[in-house]
Amino acid sequence: MSFTISFLLLMFSPFQIMLAYSSGHPACHSEERSALLQFKESFVISRSASKFPFAYPKVQSWKLDGNGSDCCLWDGVECDEDSGHVIELDLNASCLYGSIDSNISLFLLVQLRKLNLANNDFGSSQIPSALDISFPVPDTFANLSSLRAITLINCGLQGKFPEAVLQLPNLQYLDMRHNPGLTGPLPASIGRIHSLESLMICSCNFSGVIPFSVGNLSKLSKLVLGNYSFYGQIPFSIGNLTELFYIRFALNKFQGFIPDSIFALKNLEYLNFQPNNLSGMIEIEKFLTLRSLKILYLSRNNFVLLNKSCTNGTDLPKLTRLGLAACSLSVFPNFLYMQNRLTFLDLSLNYLYGRIPSWIWKVSTEKLEFLDLSYNLLTGLDQPPAFLPWSCMSILKLNSNMLQGSLPIPPISTKYYLISNNSLAGEIPPSICNNSSFIVLDLSKNNLTGLIPQCLGNFSSTLSLLSLEGNNLYGTIPQTWVQGSRLRMISLGQNKLQGQIPTSIIGCKMLEILDPNNNQLIDTFPSWMGTLPELRIVILRHNGFHGKIGNPESSFSFQMLQILDLSLNNFTGKLPVEYFHCWFAMQVDREDRLSYMNAETSVRIQGRWIHVHYSYSMTMTNKGVEMEYKKILEILTVIELSCNKFEGEIPEYIGNLKGLRLLILSNNIFSVLSHHPCWVSMLGLSGEPFSNKCGSLKELPALAPAPATGDELL
Repeated sequence: MSFTISFLLLMFSPFQIMLAYSSGHPACHSEERSALLQFKESFVISRSASKFPFAYPKVQSWKLDGNGSDCCLWDGVECDEDSGHVIELDLNASCLYGSIDSNISLFLLVQLRKLNLANNDFGSSQIPSALDISFPVPDTFANLSSLRAITLINCGLQGKFPEAVLQLPNLQYLDMRHNPGLTGPLPASIGRIHSLESLMICSCNFSGVIPFSVGNLSKLSKLVLGNYSFYGQIPFSIGNLTELFYIRFALNKFQGFIPDSIFALKNLEYLNFQPNNLSGMIEIEKFLTLRSLKILYLSRNNFVLLNKSCTNGTDLPKLTRLGLAACSLSVFPNFLYMQNRLTFLDLSLNYLYGRIPSWIWKVSTEKLEFLDLSYNLLTGLDQPPAFLPWSCMSILKLNSNMLQGSLPIPPISTKYYLISNNSLAGEIPPSICNNSSFIVLDLSKNNLTGLIPQCLGNFSSTLSLLSLEGNNLYGTIPQTWVQGSRLRMISLGQNKLQGQIPTSIIGCKMLEILDPNNNQLIDTFPSWMGTLPELRIVILRHNGFHGKIGNPESSFSFQMLQILDLSLNNFTGKLPVEYFHCWFAMQVDREDRLSYMNAETSVRIQGRWIHVHYSYSMTMTNKGVEMEYKKILEILTVIELSCNKFEGEIPEYIGNLKGLRLLILSNNIFSVLSHHPCWVSMLGLSGEPFSNKCGSLKELPALAPAPATGDELL
């Protein structure tokens, strides 16, 4: 197979290429016009080939007749003003559908300097395994000796990348991100490209160690190797790359020590080693010798970060983002006191203990947008201000500590406030109502008392998740829930709430979870909630709900319901078979959906939209054992009706709920079955009168509680 075929299969996928040539020939050359028209005819114009909203078919303006025959005037084409040669072709998002073959006519555009074919649909171009990359660069490759930049982002490439491409003498820019079909090691020949200035390889399937020859790339300024591709030790030779300003080794399996040679790279502005398996003991002051450093991520490794006193603030780098999660820190690094430009600070999953020092309130008060102190051993706030001071705060995580005292009030700009799993006491102050920006408000598992502020039902434009469970709140559930609310989860369980579920919740059309379990509510079954189109989980366990469950209000009542827990109440009468007909989500087996239920929201940090995932959780009682599930599998469907006064026969229609994983009907007064229908065994019921007579039980998927790595907000 010729190299021309293999190289073109590599080159012309949805990516951007820049070619630099210098030549001089006179106006729109007929052979180049013909090459462009031939290229146009080799594709189908399809709107579905480009997903971007700004996409349109640029090549439709390419014609031979009339004034339109001048290819230099065609959409997406730019010619040299002196020579008339095509030097730039921008077909980004041009609705092109088809494949690129070895006869691609664009190869005839010998003066082309920049080519953009991104965001079209050229299928998966496979780099042929037949190419012998041990051969010298073929003669046909000499025509491309001026190639300066190759960008192969997200273009579906497969197979091994031909080493010959790494021998281009003038290559400066190589970007191969997001091609999971690319495999094999990073070849040692990468060190021969002495002109290389930027190398980015992540979200591919490369593997192996970083070759020592990388240290020969003396002009390299940006190095990105990431996303589970590489392992072994970081080579000491990386210290030779004195032009480096950007290193990203995130999401790999690197082991051993961070080489001291790294600290000779005085131009470094960005350094990211999180997470890896790096080990040893290292002083944080070493990183502070990198005076140009702006962004430092060291989180989630196996090393111990030693913290010594830093007194000379004038020589410290001015950091904007700092990630030191799971670095075995026991005290707050005091160099933070001198930082006034931080926008992101993550100190979670450490051993920070005692009170949060008062000087922390002065750190980057006008810049800080993200602060994570979760999963530490903090017990309180030293000299806490009435309102936490950061005027730009968006995400504040203080959860899973041992904080005592009253509830700290976050800045009014805060969108995500997580302070669950602490020992806070007192009432939720009315001043929390001053913040109408909340998207997630999680105050669960504390010792808070008093009434729930009525305003929490009025945050209709932003609030998505409200969790107040596991406190000592009393009174009634707020009566006003505004129409058009964006709430997806209301978790009020394990408090001392009384009264009824307010019918104004019917305005929360996006609601997926309602959980007021283990309170003192007295009400009948809230059949009116059946009209909520997204409702998936209803947990009314251990309250004073009573009476018969009547007929559904429509044939679509609770159509999305997957988990219903009515246990430990006083419901009576027969099981409502009419509802079983409405529960369409339970009638579908979801065995192929092994993801977890979560809410996806977005927040703007440093001018960029960040997608935030918040995992849904719940508490269930199975065989008398109460278990908390910090994550809920999408496939899980449960009907829990135990410890009520239901009577009569168990409807045969339950057998049509094919997705049902768990059915608990114990401690009711059902009629004894005279026979054993197969659906009883299929749904996993056991014990008299539900002994297994029909073969294998349908297994409930393992749902071990999530480890203490948190709610995975980010």
